[in-house]
Amino acid sequence: MSFRMQRVPAARQLKELHHIDPADWPDVAWASELSSVRCAFEQQLDSIAILLDMLLHANMPPDERAWQIERFVAEGKGFLEALWQLRKVIVARYPEVRQMP
Repeated sequence: MSFRMQRVPAARQLKELHHIDPADWPDVAWASELSSVRCAFEQQLDSIAILLDMLLHANMPPDERAWQIERFVAEGKGFLEALWQLRKVIVARYPEVRQMP
């Protein structure tokens, strides 16, 4: 449940990052990199949310559930890597955000 509750504020913060457009940003290279890692993170976030909803709500045979759990664990690793990459790009440009909660 905690993951789902945190998804709403995370979506709001991701929406704010959409304002950083490489076409309008002074540092085009950084804005392009941010756009790329943001997109990858959003895809991972959507993927893991879909799998979590399926695991929480779908009635499925035990072997199917086991396979979906394996997918969820694998996607979770991709999600964390994408989150780390997003944070890394932001902190590289704005180190002061490292101190923010």
